[in-house]
Amino acid sequence: MRTRLRLYKLPQLSKVSITGYIWELVGVMRSQLSSLPCLHILNLKFYYSLNENRPIRQLPKLTSVKQLKLTVDGSTNASLFTLAVMIKACPYLQSFGLELMDPWWRPHRPRRELKRVVRPLPLHRYLKKVEFYKYYGRHSHLELVTCLIASAVALEKLVVNTCDKEYVSGEWKKLEEPRERALQQLKGKVPLKIALVIN
Repeated sequence: MRTRLRLYKLPQLSKVSITGYIWELVGVMRSQLSSLPCLHILNLKFYYSLNENRPIRQLPKLTSVKQLKLTVDGSTNASLFTLAVMIKACPYLQSFGLELMDPWWRPHRPRRELKRVVRPLPLHRYLKKVEFYKYYGRHSHLELVTCLIASAVALEKLVVNTCDKEYVSGEWKKLEEPRERALQQLKGKVPLKIALVIN
């Protein structure tokens, strides 16, 4: 059941975690989160994949948010650049985490070609740490990591936690390929000033 949130009545709230459909969460961000002056940590979990054909246009500035974690459906190979608007909404962000949900009941879509980034993410002058959870090495994953590296001018650490298991034929199987792929994609290509950790 849907719940009407009245977060504006909690002006001292410093941490918010919300799970729901993406457009419901966008509505909450637009109507209520911008009125929380003490909000430092924001965790958002979306139930379904982002749609390139229906991008989020604009969000109010959340100037107090220092730590942002987004959990999104990772079974699609669609571009993750829709997330750029959410990152842009937090201009003083210091730590960003992205976790991909990869449900075993939803088949992977075919790999697509790596896109050349025409509109990079806005410059972030305070973002120091980026952590990517369940990195599989799809083109959409590499695109986002590449743009985050280019836009976060103060970035000090990039942690890539690769997807280590997959549900096949009724059982979970350990995966080695995502880590090897991440090493091939990123090792030696990340600027030396950024500490790269691949797990």
